[in-house]
Parts: sequence; C-alpha cells; structure tokens
Amino acid sequence: ELGAILSRVFEQNSPAWRRFAEEAASLHPSGGTVELLDVAAGVGEPGVTIARQLPHFRVTLTDAEPDVVSAAKERSAGLPNVTACRLAEATSLDFAADAQFDVVTVSYGIMYFDDKAAFVDEMFRVLKPGGALLVTY
Repeated sequence: ELGAILSRVFEQNSPAWRRFAEEAASLHPSGGTVELLDVAAGVGEPGVTIARQLPHFRVTLTDAEPDVVSAAKERSAGLPNVTACRLAEATSLDFAADAQFDVVTVSYGIMYFDDKAAFVDEMFRVLKPGGALLVTY
C-alpha cells in the first residue's frame, strides 16, 4: 500500500530532511524572509520539513509528476509559508526571472536526470548570487 510505503520512506529519511533544515537555517540565521525552491520535491521533502521548522522561509515545491505534486499540496496544506506546489521540469524550470531564490534544495533527485549538467545549470540559473544549493545525489 502506498500509504505504508510513504510512511516508511518518511521515517527513514526524516533525519536527512531535518539536516537540510539545519543547514538552511545556518546559512540564513537572521530571520529575514528567505526564498527557497525545492526541486524534484516528490511529495514535498525536504521543503515541508524546512517550512515547518523555519517559518521565515518561503518555500516553493516543484516536481515533474502530477500525482506527487498533488500529494505535496496535501502534505503542505496549512503551512502558510509553502507558497506554491508547482508542476515543473527540473532541467527547464518555468520561472521567468533568473536569480529568484536564496536556497535551492534537491533531495535524491539529481540521480534521475541523464543530463546532470543541464540540471545543475538550471539550479544555478534560479539561485541568487551568493545563494546556496543543497543537494543529495
């Protein structure tokens, strides 16, 4: 059953997602608004964990699969700092402006892309100068 599988995945990976939140917090300790993009977020991690732990982060979740974007919307309901759950292809994000985000996170997403250079290039396109890219392979 999908619910049982997802519960197990969350249980096994929650320490890693909390570590993403700790790292993001250490990069922006002032408490000012921080724009974070979670790419290939699946059902919303680590973005949902970050949103829960860091209310001064405005989190945008993206994934290329409609079903998981719907699940991310459900999981992030009630979190006012999750500003969007969007369907988006990671190698060609549909953000018109460059340099929009202070932090970009990718948890276990990069391994799915054949053209990893295009993937990383796109992450840096939307990242503000001096921003942070937090990635697990």
